[in-house]
Amino acid sequence: MAEYMCKQKQEKKTMQDRDKPLILIVDDESSVRDVIGSALTGKFDVFCVEDGEKCLEFLTEMLPDTILMDVRMPNMSGLEVCERIKADELTKDIPVIFISGLESTNERLAGFNAGGDDYIVKPFEIKVLREKVNVAVANHEKLIELKSNSNFATQAAMQAMPTTGA
Repeated sequence: MAEYMCKQKQEKKTMQDRDKPLILIVDDESSVRDVIGSALTGKFDVFCVEDGEKCLEFLTEMLPDTILMDVRMPNMSGLEVCERIKADELTKDIPVIFISGLESTNERLAGFNAGGDDYIVKPFEIKVLREKVNVAVANHEKLIELKSNSNFATQAAMQAMPTTGA
């Protein structure tokens, strides 16, 4: 397995400099961040933060392709962070996958109700985690492309419309 070290804020790249999709891991337990980061390193650029406030701060500077987030964290729960992400026009389309030890149906439904795109219960299988991240990133990329094509089509249609004089 490739050597892994979770990238920190000072190593951020601009969107144009990225050659791999960016994954943001939000978990208060460093061991969980390390396991997830190790599983995703190589195919993805992986950044880590330890709480919800740092997640929201990160998003003001860089937009990841997918966020993997714990539900139970100090100060601000993952559910609250997800609600804030989904309420913001700039970040609402970023897939959020909850990774949590909370496994009841009601707890998982709370994750979806908060805007989460998927929910993985700890302990999890690395292969399943990787595949869920692959799917989330691919879907996010398709959404970005569709929005770009839609914007282009709208602009072309507006330019093609005749202007009327008063």
